[in-house]
Amino acid sequence: MRLCRRCQIKEASVVLLPCLHLCLCVRCKDDCERCPMCTSLKSASVEVFLSSRSDSAEGTKYFS
Repeated sequence: MRLCRRCQIKEASVVLLPCLHLCLCVRCKDDCERCPMCTSLKSASVEVFLSSRSDSAEGTKYFS
């Protein structure tokens, strides 16, 4: 599990744009104007839902 870079408690589930860092939890995303990893100014954020490969359905396509 990847922890939120701000609170260090919850799982990181928010990708920041434009830098694309997955580094904040839903609770902390609105409190940050800049990415805690690279200090880029945040223009938007997207919540992502991750699953392990063993939990996902057969035929799922993965991107790298």
